[in-house]
Amino acid sequence: MKGLTPRQRALLDYIHTYVEKHRYSPSYREIMRHFSLSSPGTVYKHIRSLIQKGALQSEKGATRSLKLSESPKPTPVNAGIEIPYIGKISCGHPIELFKQTQMLPVPPFLVPHPENTYVLSMKDHLLSHEGIMEGDYLIVEARQEAHVGELILGIINGHDTVIRHYYPEGHYARLESSSHQPLIVRADHLAVQGIIVGLIRGY
Repeated sequence: MKGLTPRQRALLDYIHTYVEKHRYSPSYREIMRHFSLSSPGTVYKHIRSLIQKGALQSEKGATRSLKLSESPKPTPVNAGIEIPYIGKISCGHPIELFKQTQMLPVPPFLVPHPENTYVLSMKDHLLSHEGIMEGDYLIVEARQEAHVGELILGIINGHDTVIRHYYPEGHYARLESSSHQPLIVRADHLAVQGIIVGLIRGY
């Protein structure tokens, strides 16, 4: 189904697999634990969006009442599409671009717009508070406009690379991090390079 975010597609696939196995839908808390979400309320918001988009149905007053409006097959774990792996990134420094772009296979549900998505690998631990570790592959959707709260890849004053949550405030932008003070910059001093839509980690 078109119009779903990567998280919504993953949640829909999980519900489909769960229903096939158990013959009833997972509870909100089971979904919360599976995706390591912060609260049942977060699950509720995703479920409501899926219902509004016609991907799910819910019977009022009944527990485990989620029903799929369609019967999509879950995305195979080993299925992938190839997107450009263009370089490495370290906060506060310019992006280190490879002389020759490589292609990296990525699960399709992580890439809503493969035609303008690329991969960068993380060179340091400075973003561990955001769940991003050294060696992680960041999946970046290339666009210059960000929505409120999105995790952006930006460049300040033409050289300082930042990965923070974006909040526009008139002629300024507030860039937030979970473990640092907000960074306030002039909007015309910030160039949004893309939005972090996912990551891949090896163990």
